[in-house]
Parts: sequence; C-alpha cells; structure tokens
Amino acid sequence: MTPATMPAPGLGITMVLGAAIILHGLILLGRRTLILPGELVRKLVHMTTGTLALTFPHLFVHTWPVLVLAGAASLVVVWTRLTPAGRVFESLYGFGDSRRLESLGEFYFALAIGLLFVVARATPVAYAVPLAAVTYGDAAAAIVGKAWGRHRYRTPAGETKSLEGSAAFLLVAAAAGAAAMALTGRSPAAGALPLAGATLVMTALEAVSIRGMDNLAVPAGGWLVLVLLGG
Repeated sequence: MTPATMPAPGLGITMVLGAAIILHGLILLGRRTLILPGELVRKLVHMTTGTLALTFPHLFVHTWPVLVLAGAASLVVVWTRLTPAGRVFESLYGFGDSRRLESLGEFYFALAIGLLFVVARATPVAYAVPLAAVTYGDAAAAIVGKAWGRHRYRTPAGETKSLEGSAAFLLVAAAAGAAAMALTGRSPAAGALPLAGATLVMTALEAVSIRGMDNLAVPAGGWLVLVLLGG
C-alpha cells in the first residue's frame, strides 16, 4: 500500500486488535478441543503475533500506532505475570510451566517489534527479514528441539539447547527471510550475502540467548547485519 491508500491510524489499530482477538480465539478453541500442549500453544501465539506485526508497514505510516500496540502488548504481559486475574487468564492457554514463568520472551518480543519498526520502517527489508526469522525460526527451534533434540549443548548461562533445534532455526529463518525479502520487492538472489550473514548471526544469537532474550537479540542482530551489508 501507498501512504494515500493506508487506513487511518485508528482503523489500522482496530484491524490489528480485531484480527488478534479472532486468531487468539481460534487458538483457545484448538487448545480446548484438540488438547494442544502448552508449548505448542505458546508458539502459535508467538507466530500469530509476529505474523500480524509483519503487516504493520502496510498499515501504518507513523510509528506511534505501532508503539501503542507494542505498549499494550507489554502491559498485557505484565498483567498476566503480576495479577491473580492475569494468571487465571493465562492458564486458559496452558501457560503454567516454570520455564515460561522465568522467561520474559513475550515482553521482549513486543519491545523488539516496536523498536524494529522505529529504526527500519523506511527500509522494509530490514524490518521484515529479522521479524520473519524470529517469528518462525524461534518456533521451529523450540518444537524441533523438544521433539527431536538429541545432541544437547549448554549456553554460557547454563541453559540447555540442542543442535537439532539450532539447525531448524537456521533453515526456517533463512527460508522466512528469503520469502520476506521477496515480498518486499528485493530479490533474494541479489540480497543473498546480507541474508546469509544476517541468518548466521541470528542463529548464533538464538543459540546463546536465555530467558526469552532471543526475541529481542535476534531481530536486533539481524537488522544490524542487514544495514551493515546493504541488505
């Protein structure tokens, strides 16, 4: 969309919130009817959030609507962590495991989306590629690592991850980044070097990040590499 054809900021915010409510409702329905495990539900929520955020350059010219949405998402995370009502709401998704309670991943993800839009909104590739990589690569790493991770390693902070999960992140992040690059009008072949560099850096950051920090470190690192390499 061009700025002239984009919806008014208020309408854009309403569209995003409406889509989020519908998609989260479907996730909750799947949780209840299909008895989906909490880890899978968590990753579905993560991918839903990231996918909606990928539409922001097509909905918003100014940064403030995105910052409003990111701020609102951050407040929801704080509410679910600090209030009894929030924890009851969160339990509907099956988010009761100690790993999530120790993680600030959702907060970091909302922060990353807001910051990334501020610094990269004039260069769609630098926004879309890191965001697509962390949206889908992170989910792939968690699901593959949990189901098929056999070769374990420890991060500098002592957390355990798997080579299989890291390999899944690398492959999915590269594919998602290439697709995002193509959708923004940049040929993946022409941008192969920046994309490869960004993917390798993002994979390394995901491998060493702890307590959900990868949701901030991965897109920040990917954006920096793309800017430095002319992505």
